[in-house]
Amino acid sequence: MAAAAPGQPKPKVVTVDGHARLAMPPGLRQAIEATCPGFRVPQDSEIVGRWARNISESSLPYVTWGDYDGNGLVDVGIVLLREGGWKFIIFNQASTSRYKATYTTGGKRDTPVTAGRAPEGITLTTIPAGKKIDVSGRGGEEMKTFDKDVIELTQLDDQEDVGGSEILHWTGSEYESVDLSGD
Repeated sequence: MAAAAPGQPKPKVVTVDGHARLAMPPGLRQAIEATCPGFRVPQDSEIVGRWARNISESSLPYVTWGDYDGNGLVDVGIVLLREGGWKFIIFNQASTSRYKATYTTGGKRDTPVTAGRAPEGITLTTIPAGKKIDVSGRGGEEMKTFDKDVIELTQLDDQEDVGGSEILHWTGSEYESVDLSGD
C-alpha cells in the first residue's frame, strides 16, 4: 500500500482481540454510509476462504489504498457486503476529509457465506506507480508501466484456483480495466 502525504488521514490495519481490522478515516466512513446504505466492511465471521488465507497484521485482502488518481491524496478500493449483495468501490479522495465513489461493481451473494463464492475470492493489491506490470495475459510478454498507483483485483474460485486478474487504473476521468488473465 502506498504511503500517504505527511499528516494526511489514511486507512490502516489494527489488531483488536487478535483479529486484523480496518481503521478508517472519518471521511471514508461517511462516504461509505452515504454512497452504500446498508453495506458494511466485512466482519470477522465473513473472513473465510481466500480472505482468511490472505489476511495479515499489515493488510486485509478486501481493501487497499494508494494514490490512484495522482492528486497526492490516498484513495481507497474496498469490498463491502450486505446480506444478499456485495460491492467493490474505489473512493477517490478529493480533500483530506472527503471521498467520492468513482468506480463501482458488484453482484449478488449467497448467505450464509461460503468459501467458494464471490466476493470472498477477491483479493485487492496496490501496485505502486512506475512498477512494470505484465499486461499480456497468459504466455505473452507485454510490460506496461503506469504513472499512478493502480489496483490489481484478483478474483479466483476458492476450490479450483480458476478466475483471473485485472488492473484498474485512472485515465483522468474514469477507471479503466486491463485484463491480466489472458482470456
